Amino acid sequence: MQAPVKATIVGIQAPAVISMGRSWTNPALGDEILRVATAGLPATQTEYYQAATAEYDPSLTDEQVTRLKADLEEVGTHFP
Repeated sequence: MQAPVKATIVGIQAPAVISMGRSWTNPALGDEILRVATAGLPATQTEYYQAATAEYDPSLTDEQVTRLKADLEEVGTHFP
């Protein structure tokens, strides 16, 4: 699911600054992103953040990528 979140950029982090694990969002934006990301989930799941990354062979054709996505959706993975 994709959903817009309205935010105001008030500055940028300098490239040389190390964040040391600090969030680049303020609490209000983080809360809104979490609200949007967990919309529609059962209450027992809203305290968990779920994400996955995957790599595939870049030489796959568009048809093969479409099939790969379809195979993943069959097992419950969804793509925007």
